[in-house]
Amino acid sequence: MQHLFGSSSVRTTTRVTACGGPTGRRCDARLASGLVLFGWLTVACAGPAVRTAHALPGEVGAEQRISSTSGGFGGVLNDQDQFGSSVTRIGDLNGDAVGDLAAGAARDGDGGAGAGAVWVLFAATDASVIGQTKISATTGGLVSTLEIGDQFGNAVAGIGDLDGDEVPDLVVGADGDDDGGVDRGAVYVLFMNSNGTVKAEQKISSTDGGLGSGLVDGDRFGTAVASLGDLDGDGVVDLAVGAPLSDGGGMARGAVWILFLNPDGTVRSSSRIDDTTGGLGGNLADFDLFGVSVGVFRDLDGDQVVDLVVGASGDSQSGTGRGAVWILNLTTAGAVGSVQKINDTSGGLTATLDNADAFGASVAAVPDLNGDGVEELAVGATGDDTGGVDRGQVYILFMNASSTVKSFRRVNAAGSGFVGPLVNNEMFGNALASIRDLNEDGVPDLAVGLRFADDGGVGRGAAYVLLLDGTPGGLCGDGVLDPGEVCDDGNRNPDDCCDDSCTYATPGASCSDGDVCNGEETCNGAGECLPGTSLECSDGQPCTQDRCDPVQGCMSESGPALDCRASLRSTVLLTDKSPQTDRSKLSWKWLQGGETTFEDLGNPIIEDTYALCIYDEIAGLPSLVSEIVIPPSQVRWSVSGGQRGYRYRDVDGVEGGVKTLQIKTGAEGKAKITLKAGGAALPLPGPVGGAYFDQDPAVFFQLINADSGQCWSAQMTSPPLKTDSRTFRDKY
Repeated sequence: MQHLFGSSSVRTTTRVTACGGPTGRRCDARLASGLVLFGWLTVACAGPAVRTAHALPGEVGAEQRISSTSGGFGGVLNDQDQFGSSVTRIGDLNGDAVGDLAAGAARDGDGGAGAGAVWVLFAATDASVIGQTKISATTGGLVSTLEIGDQFGNAVAGIGDLDGDEVPDLVVGADGDDDGGVDRGAVYVLFMNSNGTVKAEQKISSTDGGLGSGLVDGDRFGTAVASLGDLDGDGVVDLAVGAPLSDGGGMARGAVWILFLNPDGTVRSSSRIDDTTGGLGGNLADFDLFGVSVGVFRDLDGDQVVDLVVGASGDSQSGTGRGAVWILNLTTAGAVGSVQKINDTSGGLTATLDNADAFGASVAAVPDLNGDGVEELAVGATGDDTGGVDRGQVYILFMNASSTVKSFRRVNAAGSGFVGPLVNNEMFGNALASIRDLNEDGVPDLAVGLRFADDGGVGRGAAYVLLLDGTPGGLCGDGVLDPGEVCDDGNRNPDDCCDDSCTYATPGASCSDGDVCNGEETCNGAGECLPGTSLECSDGQPCTQDRCDPVQGCMSESGPALDCRASLRSTVLLTDKSPQTDRSKLSWKWLQGGETTFEDLGNPIIEDTYALCIYDEIAGLPSLVSEIVIPPSQVRWSVSGGQRGYRYRDVDGVEGGVKTLQIKTGAEGKAKITLKAGGAALPLPGPVGGAYFDQDPAVFFQLINADSGQCWSAQMTSPPLKTDSRTFRDKY
């Protein structure tokens, strides 16, 4: 596993049984026992970008090698730097509308042998490099001290704009960092400048950044990193970090940490997934190296939560060191909901793996290449011997939404349009990254690391950019506007005016903005969903409160109306003469009330229904205890005082016992309502526990215009002036 954790300064073509590096650092015995699975030493030659004509999804249409001798790279690499230890797409740093890349050089000697470095590569659409910036112990703005063997750059991942300065940021693994103990590992969150230098940084380790306890010596936390997006919905990006030599459940079985970040790059909380924790279910074996690589599906299973891909390159289920990949369907808490293992005996992969292939040494989720709407998965097998010993290859796995493999394609020195060349021990595929659509043909592209390539000198390293063939449109629906897309709203729903091909829906097409209250909505042809006629909600009951919920639609609630006009004074008297109900009476006055105009009253003579609604709070929950409905009437209603209000008169009290109701308009503090009712038609609420109204803590008297929703309210709070089984009297 020297390609991950260190390399020898002596180059051979045989497999080695010891580890270490020019620093002479101690080798963990667990690591040495697994080295027979891999051979890391290589000679390599660089080749120019070659364009070929292919039309099959996942084939290589063109390629560009980037190293000391090719691809326009102008940086200085030294022997054993291992440029290409890791690769990622950062995003458009310099504002030229082309996504920029980063490549780790984990054994770079700035600041000490194997301290490590990261190169920021400013890319052109033909995959060549038009500029570069180095970040190391001595250059690029990094303030933290890198030490011998830290391997800063062994992993890199773009994380978008964490600090909100409109410049994308970067996470870098340093799996040999000794904070808290030997080789515990660390990751750095780098807040970037547009020129590729570091503006600020936050280290996360056993002793820094809020991670807390949990790492032990030799864990190699930071061997792999990936952005999870905003997993928990707090508006801040979260991380997955591999620690493949962790001993959770057994020796070097491996682990992955889920880090929920703060905007400053510190850890707010974390969870751990290993053989015994996080829901993986005890499926690992010793030296599986689970966490040697990590990648993220946008949403493979359609549950609106990202899914995690984890490489276990040491897995020996079907043969020593053949390797495996795990797909973990995550919960928003960072735990595992379900799992699917992929190797040559499970998960639908029909390829034959050989011993020491190290399938899973790298992983990268790739947007849909074959037009079936499902993301694909690229997997590195660095020990593959196609064409020669340990030349390596990359598998393109065409996935099902069930997390199984539908079909696959191999990218190696012998096929799938890749020209190379590759030579023995090159270990093509030690790092992988989906880099979106670099050449603007509508098809996702791929970056591949070759950290042991000898371009320009021994072990200086290299990387390939592979411009893939496939069905255009695979990037549609990820929320990023790519070349060829008119719109991209983060989904492929056809009913939101940005359709499943990322073009605007035609004018008049049905759409939904997620608010059913807006009625039948239509697209305007420019990506906007225009509301229709708003839903009018009414259950026909004047004393229930009707509203429209954006999701559930019309709803009715029995509590008092909100936002009613209040008054400075109010009195109420209710006398219950049961069984002589013709003698029962109710008198309510609402005085010195809120501003009320004549227009606020509607027209009860012709069309507006009024109701007096009485609500009693019991244990703090209001419930309707009496409802008196007063319908429109040309006989009983009349205008009073030259449009200063309305008066209702009915000596017989036919409608709920109401005999008089006077509503007078007025400025603030001048409006007034008086109501008198009585007789057998009066709906008495009835006593509660020997007293009228529980009144815990209040009784509401509200006059409501059932048609317009205008309302006038008085709230009587306990204790009342008088309450017993016959009388309720109160005022404020």
